[in-house]
Amino acid sequence: MDESTQALDLLDQAAGHMQAAASLAESLGGHDVFSEWLGFAGQVRLTAAGVSHTPATVADSPLTIIGHLASALEILGGVEPLAGPPDLQLWLWHIRELLDLAALVERA
Repeated sequence: MDESTQALDLLDQAAGHMQAAASLAESLGGHDVFSEWLGFAGQVRLTAAGVSHTPATVADSPLTIIGHLASALEILGGVEPLAGPPDLQLWLWHIRELLDLAALVERA
């Protein structure tokens, strides 16, 4: 597997974890259209779409929202800078911000 194919696989895996985190957040938001979890889920889905248009499916996992986001961050950290997209550092920064936001919302 060449570097670019491996990088694409890692991007897909990271996006899959972000989609899983978004699904968990949506379930916490329930039917409350004003829930902060639903807004958060939208932000996570937008970020996942920016990372990869073909997210991998994450098998049923015991991970929490924070766990999925941390996994995505760890996976993206494994992408070689020259093999990944030019905006890789932006996505890493944004996922760190989402992790911080998830921690705040969980405490609220």
